[in-house]
Amino acid sequence: MEANLSNLDVEINHEYVGRIVLRLYDDIAPKTSRNFRELATGQNGFGYKGSVFHRVADFMVQGEVTSRTETVLVDEVYTADHFPTRPSLSSITSPVFWQVLIVGLTQIFYITSCPCPWLDRRNVVFGEVLEGLQVVHTIQSYASDHISRKPSAKITIRNCGVV
Repeated sequence: MEANLSNLDVEINHEYVGRIVLRLYDDIAPKTSRNFRELATGQNGFGYKGSVFHRVADFMVQGEVTSRTETVLVDEVYTADHFPTRPSLSSITSPVFWQVLIVGLTQIFYITSCPCPWLDRRNVVFGEVLEGLQVVHTIQSYASDHISRKPSAKITIRNCGVV
């Protein structure tokens, strides 16, 4: 059986700030969970390691596989066709859900930090934060009020994998 815990080690401006541990919902969203796990481990030669949190807001932090080459490879391995039904919890009431959003060739994940009823049934909820919510809040302290919500510091996934 595959591990259902994943982790992201986060650094801000090249300084380690902590680890976020996620429980993947293999029973609710098995394909999305597998997809995230494979990108976290880099088992296909690419993944989240070294990518940045590119959007930070008062309700979420958002990351993605960022290089064009990696994005094309992600699309070849995990196309939207692999997710014909997008399971979702009926309500986003916890502040610690991870969700995935597929935009064209890019797969974006984000962590909500408060209840987000406007997101109900819009994206795939595939996990929850077990440890490291303080790291999420630290990331949020670098939020920008600019419309792009680009963080005011470089926030990078230093390492990631399964626990």
